[in-house]
Amino acid sequence: MSGVLIDTHILIWMRGDPPRINEHERRAIRDAKSCFVSIVSFWEIGLLFSAGRLRPDPKLMVPPAGIKLLPIEPAHCLDLMELPPIHRDPFDRMLISQARTDGLTLISRDAAISRYAQTGVVNVLPT
Repeated sequence: MSGVLIDTHILIWMRGDPPRINEHERRAIRDAKSCFVSIVSFWEIGLLFSAGRLRPDPKLMVPPAGIKLLPIEPAHCLDLMELPPIHRDPFDRMLISQARTDGLTLISRDAAISRYAQTGVVNVLPT
């Protein structure tokens, strides 16, 4: 596998509940040529903290060892305009655009993101 982008919930599990990451996901992350977490995930986590939906934990705001930070680039925003309206979550839509633009496999268990994969819009790691 070349490169992967991990979804926000995968990042949260990696940091706070590692047993929730299944062996298939763990292997994909370990074997990837490069592994990224999007700045969008940290934005989303910050909003979850402020809404009281996630207990504030500073380690959630730091990429795990070996995982690179993926910034938002203008090309990602341009791609976002072309996504079909399958899912309305702006964070997930940006992750999909980043994965598409940068040729990354998205690691996610989100059913709405999987619907994009079923239409060939983005490559998502099968669960």
